[in-house]
Amino acid sequence: MNKRIRLMAAVLALCIALTLGLCGCTPKTGSRKENAPAREGVSTYGAGENLAPDGTPFETVYVPGILELDRSLLPVTRFKTSPNGLYAFDDLSEKLYEFDAQGHCLREWEGTYDDFEALTNANDGWRLTYRENKADPADRSTEYQVLRTVDGQETEVLSFRTESGVASLIGQTDSFLIYKMAWDENGEGTYTLESYDAAGTLTHTQNVNEWMEIYPTGTEIFFLGHDSYEVFRYDPESFSLISTDKIPEGSRCCGIVEDTLFLTDYVYLYRHKLGSGEDEPLFRYDSLYLSEGVAPVPIGGTDSFFFLDLRNESSPYRIAYPVDKNSLPAEKTAITLAINETVPEGTSLQYGSYHDQILDFNTVNREYEIIVRNYAESPDPFLALTADMAGGSAPDLIDVRGFGSAICSASTAEDLLPYVQRDLGADAFLSGPLAAMETDGKLLSLMPSFSLMAILGPASLLEGQSIESFSELSDLAGGAGQVFYNSVSRESFLKWVFANDHRDYTAEQAADILTFAATLPEDATQNPFGLTEQELKEANESGVVFPLDYGPICEGLQVFELARIADPLGRTLISDAASIPEAEGWYGRRLSALGLPGAKGSGVYLSPDQELMIPSVAQHMEGAWAFLSFLLNDRYLVRGFTGSFSLGIPITRSAYERGLENYWTWMDGKLSGTVNGADYDLTYDADNCKALFLSLLNQVDGICRDGDEIFDAVMTTANAYFAGDKPLEQAADDIAKRLKIYNAEHS
Repeated sequence: MNKRIRLMAAVLALCIALTLGLCGCTPKTGSRKENAPAREGVSTYGAGENLAPDGTPFETVYVPGILELDRSLLPVTRFKTSPNGLYAFDDLSEKLYEFDAQGHCLREWEGTYDDFEALTNANDGWRLTYRENKADPADRSTEYQVLRTVDGQETEVLSFRTESGVASLIGQTDSFLIYKMAWDENGEGTYTLESYDAAGTLTHTQNVNEWMEIYPTGTEIFFLGHDSYEVFRYDPESFSLISTDKIPEGSRCCGIVEDTLFLTDYVYLYRHKLGSGEDEPLFRYDSLYLSEGVAPVPIGGTDSFFFLDLRNESSPYRIAYPVDKNSLPAEKTAITLAINETVPEGTSLQYGSYHDQILDFNTVNREYEIIVRNYAESPDPFLALTADMAGGSAPDLIDVRGFGSAICSASTAEDLLPYVQRDLGADAFLSGPLAAMETDGKLLSLMPSFSLMAILGPASLLEGQSIESFSELSDLAGGAGQVFYNSVSRESFLKWVFANDHRDYTAEQAADILTFAATLPEDATQNPFGLTEQELKEANESGVVFPLDYGPICEGLQVFELARIADPLGRTLISDAASIPEAEGWYGRRLSALGLPGAKGSGVYLSPDQELMIPSVAQHMEGAWAFLSFLLNDRYLVRGFTGSFSLGIPITRSAYERGLENYWTWMDGKLSGTVNGADYDLTYDADNCKALFLSLLNQVDGICRDGDEIFDAVMTTANAYFAGDKPLEQAADDIAKRLKIYNAEHS
């Protein structure tokens, strides 16, 4: 089966299971009480005081963690208890794994879902294979083989055929069981349990009254009735199923380990000793930042539990484990993060764009807890934040992107460079971008990820050239109107020019910029597929993404492209270009890159995709730094499954090198695909694109943000010139003077 189809089917199956509560035994009631106490009438056997080896009493409590699986697995991977930790089955790659209690891979091998089902805590090398009869649609028969590996040699022990339904294998040391399930045209089920010795000789057959879930524990085999919620122990001497216990009303089974049953009611996890009639509440899901949607899996050989938390894309694999309560602080210190984001109601993204990172930080950090203060509903978020900072209620961290770069200055921001040097060392970062982030030897903010801003154009024109002004760029292109044609709007160009940290232009340079900007369109919306105005509006509103219209390039009307490069092989968006290979493919020739002609000559700028600062008046600077440094983990900068950059180019060397290594394996010189029914097939110079990307990164010498209060003032003056209300010389002189004053005030 096609792997993409298998993946979609697996995702769909998981979603259905989560929606209907089918991961394990379905409870008779799924209602969840937000403030529910542990189930009434439970005892606390095994809880309370314990003694350490030195005789010191302690109380065990459960805390959350992140399971560090060292393989890239999708959240639809299936897990179950193994003798040493966890078994996992990745349906997309058709691989089986066994992980230890920390998530380190002990072994991996090719296999099917049936192989996964056959894995037991006994771990005696049993395997069930099958082949469906697909020649005749009316024939529902399946051929099965039972295989066993001993001393590295796999042999067939039994083969059999079923006319309908499915079969499961339960392997033990000296025997195995085959459990068969079949349904007739009326939906009536027939369930049969067959017992065999190790040589494959049938020793006993019996009919079972209901659909059973099977839990091998190594020494015992337990069956759980899907309708009766009764737990049976298999007796190999009498071949009988002996009633041992019953799942309480409103609960479901998470797993059975030795003589212990683990239950959940979607609020608490309980430990239940089989036959005792007593439940011990271990912990509440939400108190440990864990999702209640999926039943946990006991981790073999430990007292820990594995969770699949689908609220978190970065770290879906969670763990809960016991510690001495005395080792924990009485309460966590709250660290406030200020954001300005519209967060949709009814979503789990209550933390905005830092959702995953905050969930993870609050999960694993025992000293601090991040809370979010969202200024999005304030009439003036910037003014509200500055008022809080001046009034003694400053946040501990600020997401600079939501408030503009003016919030981050030498007078408002803590210098982060001493923290970096103390805990991480400058060598942990890309040196050029880190230096560009510094202001007069201070690091006023940190950008975990960023994009590059540059001009791409034919290597035949740019190589060996030193472009100092847009007039020179216009001359190279054969006219100002041919530089970008209609691909860049006037405002987006001026934002780039006047929102960087090197904008100390002279009046002559400002005049050159305004003259060039006047040739650009007010609206540069791309329409590569000839959509009507209404169709284009609907496409934009629905979030449909088109590649840029490179028709003018192919027709010779456009010579250069203004590029925002978030990664070596990004795809272009409506608002900006992001892919060197794609641009080179459309140009049909080798490209070079040019920095922005400006006050310092030709500069390549960073554009932050993330940017955080610690206010100099923050109350909990160490806690704020703890979270900021936590964000620099590879898991948030590189996508685990694909290995690509998550948001943009990561600032840390480890994430950058990890992502780049993956990108270079894709650099095969071809790009193809289909967008809105239009096929494209492009070829490009892979080695040149690789070298071009690296050279751009090495040339970084400034930062370009999305604008601030000085940009608004500049645009007012520029628009007066464009409208004919102010002559060029006066507008340019006004802008140069305004910039000079602003730069002096913020130096």
